[in-house]
Amino acid sequence: SNPWVIGVASLFSTEFYRDVRRYLRDGGLFVQWIQLYEMAPVLLSTVVGALDANFTDYEFWLANDSDMIIVAVHNGSVPRPDPAAFANPELKAPLERFVIKTPDDLHLHRLGGRRALQPYFASFGAAPNSDFFPVLEFQAPLSRFMRAGSGEVVNLLELAAPIVALFDGDARREPDPAQLSAGTRQWGKRASWPEQA
Repeated sequence: SNPWVIGVASLFSTEFYRDVRRYLRDGGLFVQWIQLYEMAPVLLSTVVGALDANFTDYEFWLANDSDMIIVAVHNGSVPRPDPAAFANPELKAPLERFVIKTPDDLHLHRLGGRRALQPYFASFGAAPNSDFFPVLEFQAPLSRFMRAGSGEVVNLLELAAPIVALFDGDARREPDPAQLSAGTRQWGKRASWPEQA
């Protein structure tokens, strides 16, 4: 579902998010993958603008250093992950493949929430991606050709001044090193991504 493929950018438009919202119960979660590679930050901001117009809360999680997971909710707040989920055998095995065995391991993958990151994305001044004004569809191929990337979004967590943590209570919580699984290495305050088998 790369946005530079014809028609795919509609999956990241304000109209699509509006339609998704209509099918969610209050507090229901919407989860979506989006790439950080070959996507200029200003284009990512058009997606965040569309999200912001349709959901009361959202968070960004890192699947790795170039793929992001959006978790959004309407009429509520994104809930904290339930520690009991780590006992579910159907979930446990896939998570362990990525060295995620504890809530602290998982927390290392959290980039930030709406309150902290929406102002950053709004600073680009880009209009929300829309089916009627398909900025993403027309600009994503150029962004791919130029090999642009949104890695600077991840770098917000590595700044000397804890910008994200100032506005995001969950980002302030440092993982307890004693609760991190063996094999989860850290650089700064982030986990390094495990090697794929």
